[in-house]
Amino acid sequence: MMKCYNCGHELNEGAKYCPICGFPIEQANNGNNVVNQNSLPRPAAGMQQPGNMQQMYNMQPRVNLRPEVNVQPQVNVQQPVNIQPSSKWGGASTALKHKTEMIVLASIIGVLILAAVIFANIIWGLDSKKSDKAIASGTTDSSSMSSTGTDDSEAGNTAVNDIGKWEVSHIIITEIDGVLYNNQGLSNDEFKDNIEDCYFSKDSSACAVLDKENNLYFVRGDLTTELVDKGSFAEFSGDGSCMIYLNSASIKMFDCKTSETKVIVKADNIDETAVSANGEYIGFLNAEHEDGNTKYNYHVYTKDGEEVSADVLDERYTVEGLSNDGKKVYFQCYALGEGAVYYLKDGKVSKIEGSEDHGRAYFDSGMDDALIVRDDSISYFSSETGKSEKIASGNMCILYPKGYYNNLITATMYDISLEGCVIDLDDKFYRINDQMKLVDISAESIAAGCDYVSGSNGNYKFLYQENNKCLHMVTIENGQADDTIIYESNNAIYDIEADSDFNDIWITTYVDEIYHVTKDGAEKIDYATDASSIRVVYDIFCERFLFCGNDKKLACLNQDNEITVIRENCDYITSDYPFSNNTICIDTDKKYYKVYGNMYIEYEQ
Repeated sequence: MMKCYNCGHELNEGAKYCPICGFPIEQANNGNNVVNQNSLPRPAAGMQQPGNMQQMYNMQPRVNLRPEVNVQPQVNVQQPVNIQPSSKWGGASTALKHKTEMIVLASIIGVLILAAVIFANIIWGLDSKKSDKAIASGTTDSSSMSSTGTDDSEAGNTAVNDIGKWEVSHIIITEIDGVLYNNQGLSNDEFKDNIEDCYFSKDSSACAVLDKENNLYFVRGDLTTELVDKGSFAEFSGDGSCMIYLNSASIKMFDCKTSETKVIVKADNIDETAVSANGEYIGFLNAEHEDGNTKYNYHVYTKDGEEVSADVLDERYTVEGLSNDGKKVYFQCYALGEGAVYYLKDGKVSKIEGSEDHGRAYFDSGMDDALIVRDDSISYFSSETGKSEKIASGNMCILYPKGYYNNLITATMYDISLEGCVIDLDDKFYRINDQMKLVDISAESIAAGCDYVSGSNGNYKFLYQENNKCLHMVTIENGQADDTIIYESNNAIYDIEADSDFNDIWITTYVDEIYHVTKDGAEKIDYATDASSIRVVYDIFCERFLFCGNDKKLACLNQDNEITVIRENCDYITSDYPFSNNTICIDTDKKYYKVYGNMYIEYEQ
């Protein structure tokens, strides 16, 4: 049987071409080594025909990148000895070689294209993860926001601008339906559907998130997050410097500045915990059960893990707070049923006189002393003497405190002393001096301007009305008071509101006027409305003023110093309490909403 001169494949008698390599047998037998390229047969069935290079670049890569050729494997192929193709031979064999090379080249290019696509996808995926992380961690650039408060970008899946970006001096965080927001237009949804609990710092500038797997995360004001540890509870110090948390049978402390974590103490059955406002001391309760009896052990440790005190009590008290010197622990006790505040000092538990029947205690920042407020009296409690002394009593007693945060049934002011607080005693106003004595502000019956006192460290401000037509500002510096009229009108004042520093004050009158009062004077602000009885509220979260009258429209002051309507059907606007981040809108259907920028979150009162 004859064999192909080129590849050695056995040929049928009379074959003109090799069915494998396409070699022109007949022309070779005739001695003609020059073959017309157009006379070459097409590739065998199943062999891919390489097109032009553009077509090859446009080919989709296959899983099997090798060309599928219906070729039997060559075994022991031998070249014929008696015929050597001429080096000049440029016919069918060379063309086929070129085609084979093109197929191989196409395969290589396909592999390279596939590799490039895979590499590009990997890089794109990493960038996407980085982008998602940036959005999820609250680093989204809010410059993509439109003026209407909608997100112009399509990156990420967080509603970056639901609240909106506000010009604020203090960052505040809130959590809504598992999404974290701040008042600078950022959001973080990495915990959505996975939040077990959320613990905020006293001023809400940071928080800790506990997810459903008991992972505890620290969240900074810009909404970047940091995995701290496994945990089950967290509490921030009053100054925000640290956070304590429970981890198995131990209490640990997380430093909010350095991110360092350390064990304070290990104990079983830890129930109640507290951290002093300065972060120097940690108190906790653990219970021991034996023979049907329960002992309640109250311990105080330094932040370095040294035990300061350990006391055993028969009653279970709920911890309210811990003093900055670590010597006093404050409690409430539901079992005793008095609604009073108790304190533990030198191993002895005592009741703070005047706090029974839910008398409200306002502590200084160190939780050393307190003002105890009842409807008919105000007392000064000194932890040094352990006694309460009435400093005001009458038919009606109202305290105007300085900035504070709430504990369970008590409050702690940010200022180190009680000096500067104001008392309304039967419609006359007095300030408390550094000796805890009352000093007249005015001998006449007057009304408050705001529900709190601004300032700290011996410098304070207080607003009050005289005859409903004059607004006074009392400025106290180093014990000396100065009383100045900052607004005077022929029309009676309806409502007054101010920012926390009393730098911006807003007044509405009974004839529907609105005035903006600063140290430079009073400016009347135009508001195109037929509303009367206009109420004004300072929204701490966005640091803006909100207005609502009997036209049932909610309005705010925009950046152009204009009052614009932002919501219809609003019946009333208020705050939870002074210094609360929660502004409350009550609509005409008597539904309650918390207002966070552009968001209105309905809640059950």
